[in-house]
Amino acid sequence: MLLKNIELLDKYLINSKNLSLLYTISSNEYLFLQEASDKIRKHIKHHGFHERNILTIDYLFQWDKLLKINQELSLFYNKKIIELRISNIKISKTGEYILEKYINNLNPNNITIINLPKLDLLSQKKTWIQLLKNNFIFIEIPTVKTIDLPKWIHSRLISQQQNIDKKTLNFITEQVEGNLLAANQEIIKLFFLYGPGTLTFQQVKNSVSKSAKYNIFSIKENILNGDLMRLILILQDLKNENEIFPLILWVITQEICILLKLKTAIENGKFLKNLFEKYHIYTKHQPLIEIALKRLSLDILKYAFYEAVQIDKELKGIYLKSYYRDPWISLTKLIIILSN
Repeated sequence: MLLKNIELLDKYLINSKNLSLLYTISSNEYLFLQEASDKIRKHIKHHGFHERNILTIDYLFQWDKLLKINQELSLFYNKKIIELRISNIKISKTGEYILEKYINNLNPNNITIINLPKLDLLSQKKTWIQLLKNNFIFIEIPTVKTIDLPKWIHSRLISQQQNIDKKTLNFITEQVEGNLLAANQEIIKLFFLYGPGTLTFQQVKNSVSKSAKYNIFSIKENILNGDLMRLILILQDLKNENEIFPLILWVITQEICILLKLKTAIENGKFLKNLFEKYHIYTKHQPLIEIALKRLSLDILKYAFYEAVQIDKELKGIYLKSYYRDPWISLTKLIIILSN
């Protein structure tokens, strides 16, 4: 069954009497992947699925581990949730083969939740993707377009019984710069600070200014500038303000991913102007991105992405001998790489 947005997922979960053995969520928005997964987990926990195994699929992933964990008995429960987080749909032939085998031999004591990025036309033709779409619940959640962002923010505020005028709405939109995860964090914070009712411009401005002396959004600009000392100051300030580490890592990783996509496309003969339109790059960021692309080689960007994946593993408790156990130190190492 194909569901085209998260609202249809809500309706499906309310009305469905039987569980699917596999749920796939496809979106380029981390927030939507997170929220849809949360909804599914909450639903299936009522049916006795409590233990949770998370597997992050990258180019270092050992594919035999997937088949092994599918057949392993749960230590504490009869039923468990297996989550596969696939950030890049271009996986090896071995990976595709094992995914097909996994999908065709699901353990009835497990429920699998797969997170995927948005699928291009070529990816949709892959056999394992077709198996997911034709036999199980497949949720496609589109990206919120820039022009629709104010409406999206306003609807979220309305859902928590808050309202704002157009000036204040535009202010929030400008601050979050298309980052839905950060926007959602600000929206939730507004509710805890002020509760239901109409918010004033000053209340919203005060809330945003309290985020940190250097806020999360300033990381992006300074990564593009390659300003190492400023980035170190920003990280220290965010750490002192107890900002959520996964959100900071997500912002940095997203910037690495977009630079990696642009650099790869340019080296394959694509024009940067066309790429800016394709990836909806804000006009004010385009000169900074152009400078960063000249400063950073493709190899450096690949290495930076590799480091970001390792930090994500650290957060999940997967310690590697060559990496620090303090993720803040690892993040500092990452920004040194990006500062080149």
